[in-house]
Amino acid sequence: MTQTADLDSPSGGLAAAHCEYHSRISAVCSWMVILASVAVIVALNRVSSEQSASEESKDALSPNVQLEITARYAVGTSVNFFNLREQRPQTLIDPTAVYLQQLDSLAKSTPDRLCVAIVAGELRGASAALQRIDALGAALRSPSLAADAAALRSVYSSGSKTLNGEARQRVVRRYGWFGHLALGFAKDANDPDRKIAIDAAVRATAVILVVGGIGLMALTAGFVLLVIALVRLTDGKIRRMYVPAATNTGPFLEAFAIYLALMIVVSSLVGRFSGHLTLNAAYLVAGCLPVATALAWPLLRGISWSELRYGLGWHAGTGVIREMLLGITGYIAGLPLLAAGVMVTVVLMRLSGAQTAHPIVNQAAGLQSALRLFLLACVFAPLAEESLFRGALFHHLRHRHAWWISALIVSLLFAAIHPQGWAAIPPLAMIAITLAAIREWRGTIVASATAHALNNGMIMLVLVVATS
Repeated sequence: MTQTADLDSPSGGLAAAHCEYHSRISAVCSWMVILASVAVIVALNRVSSEQSASEESKDALSPNVQLEITARYAVGTSVNFFNLREQRPQTLIDPTAVYLQQLDSLAKSTPDRLCVAIVAGELRGASAALQRIDALGAALRSPSLAADAAALRSVYSSGSKTLNGEARQRVVRRYGWFGHLALGFAKDANDPDRKIAIDAAVRATAVILVVGGIGLMALTAGFVLLVIALVRLTDGKIRRMYVPAATNTGPFLEAFAIYLALMIVVSSLVGRFSGHLTLNAAYLVAGCLPVATALAWPLLRGISWSELRYGLGWHAGTGVIREMLLGITGYIAGLPLLAAGVMVTVVLMRLSGAQTAHPIVNQAAGLQSALRLFLLACVFAPLAEESLFRGALFHHLRHRHAWWISALIVSLLFAAIHPQGWAAIPPLAMIAITLAAIREWRGTIVASATAHALNNGMIMLVLVVATS
């Protein structure tokens, strides 16, 4: 009664109005920080992409995992299904032309184009390789590239036997799998270089086909699950475990703004002073500090521990194992949305010529790097991003808006700050909407984090296994 009387009194009403005013100011400032941070991250991603493209246009060798996986698949299918070079099927579509067109679109540097020439030699014969090497002309301006081109010309004109041991080692050292493929050109299956190249190509093809087959079956199951979910949702038979908060959720919005702002600041500092840190320490500082600071902020603003756990989705729901299994089910049900997003991206890429790739894919070389990136992509990122996007930000938005409005806002911000480029926004947004739907359905982020980890894990698995 005392509290009611106080609120009804002039001083109580003035205090409530003052509190509401400060909440609005805080919300406006938080959204200004969020939007500014997103704009800065998008700009930095664009600059980084342009700098990377500029560096790759030079003579220095740099990993191009997308190019290598596509090349291995092209060679692997030629070995598994038909000899593209000698018995090309007389169809309306020349498979070698399709493969080489894809490889040309992925080649970003002169060394990349030499790699495509090697694949062209395997698919279409020595003359195709020589024609592509000669077409590079002035691009072979450095002594190292000129030496590479000379070695490859010898291979495709007179055979790899014309190269001495040092030259052979150089080709393999600089071009890896492509080097083995070149040195094994026109050799029998028992030749060591050819065996290394072909075995790796067959293995990559098998992985891609198996994952593609599993993906197709999962997509079919996803259509069924999505239809069932929509019908049950319409009938009111799906119980939503998440209930919007009745109290002020402003501190959760502030936490998300702090997270984005600190990500920019800390990443810039780590980039500047990373020479004084080990690589693992740099990742730890750049990733953990903004997340830890943001997640602690609501407690400093007076939010109780139980309110924080509920708002972030840090609870077990109906049991951790059950929620993980339901998260996988929800992810499968969202695959039709992801497929639709991918198709939109394919159209955008063809119309604009834009490329979509996460910079992380070119860092998955070696067991130690692959393990570190696997932990980063499949453990840290799902936990951190679900806590902040589907946790803090979604929780705040649901205080005032319907779930689909909240999901759309969260998903667009989530997609925009990722470094894959603007053409990748449709599938990223579809993944994020699926994760938001899982959060609404289950309440806990155990389910959505499991779905997030599954998505990233499948990508990492293909990258690591297909390039091993």
